[in-house]
Amino acid sequence: MIPRFSNEDLEEKDAMGIRADDQRYVFLRTGQLFFTAGPALVETVLGSSLAVVMLSRRRMLSAICQGILPRCLKRDDCAGECAQAGLIVDCSVMIMSDRFRRIGIPPDEIKVKVIGGAEMPEPASIGAGAHQVGRQNATAALERIEQEGLTVEAMEVGGTEGRRLMFDTGKGEVLVRRLPLLVEEDEGVRSDETAWKRL
Repeated sequence: MIPRFSNEDLEEKDAMGIRADDQRYVFLRTGQLFFTAGPALVETVLGSSLAVVMLSRRRMLSAICQGILPRCLKRDDCAGECAQAGLIVDCSVMIMSDRFRRIGIPPDEIKVKVIGGAEMPEPASIGAGAHQVGRQNATAALERIEQEGLTVEAMEVGGTEGRRLMFDTGKGEVLVRRLPLLVEEDEGVRSDETAWKRL
């Protein structure tokens, strides 16, 4: 059964908080990476940005990122983790994979899910082709995931709608709900568990 996520559950929009049921809550913003070895409920909203989820059930280690740009423009000058790495999909996947590897988790134990990368409408003044960043984010993620020796277990990318994502790290469960053009949701629809898709 897909659990309900009510407005009370999600009222706090701080980066980190504790819900009424004492579960740790994280609202992941664009450009952020989150790692945890314990249970937490992670929420984020995606447009053209892309979330990559990694999970080791044996070691109870979870990671999630929300990148907005596909690749670093200064790849030749890269000296490891940088302050803006979370903004870059390629760098974020590489950092997450490296952290799993450093604590001895082999690639075949890492469950990977990729969500987001919508083709969001852009103002005409931005120019043709600018809206393709969602597709580029997904492509960059899949290429880096393959280079890291990982396999994608589930994926929901593309389209023209934003997405709301819930990641329960304790259960290893990812739920996704589409948001037409990122318009604020109706109260009744938001709590309707049939609207959520489990990946």
